[in-house]
Amino acid sequence: MEKERLKVLDKIYWVRTFSAALAGLMSGILYERMPQPHTTIAILFTFYALSLMGSMMVDKRGLAGRLKVYLHGIGIYIILWFMMMSLYLTLAHFLLG
Repeated sequence: MEKERLKVLDKIYWVRTFSAALAGLMSGILYERMPQPHTTIAILFTFYALSLMGSMMVDKRGLAGRLKVYLHGIGIYIILWFMMMSLYLTLAHFLLG
């Protein structure tokens, strides 16, 4: 039972990580087109909601618990989102001049 729970938590973590990478790239692309911070924040929350739905689909049997589904991986989500957005904007300005 505990091994199954840990596998579910691991999958939730990777869903959040993948979602944060996509959200960061999308935020960087859109911020370069129209530099308004509320656009990037809206993308952050939108992709988090999508990752939440994905996490709920991963934990159909409720092994992780409702609070864990909501909060597991939120730290890496925010850090990776910011890192990917910053990396995209830095590389875009460096390579495109």
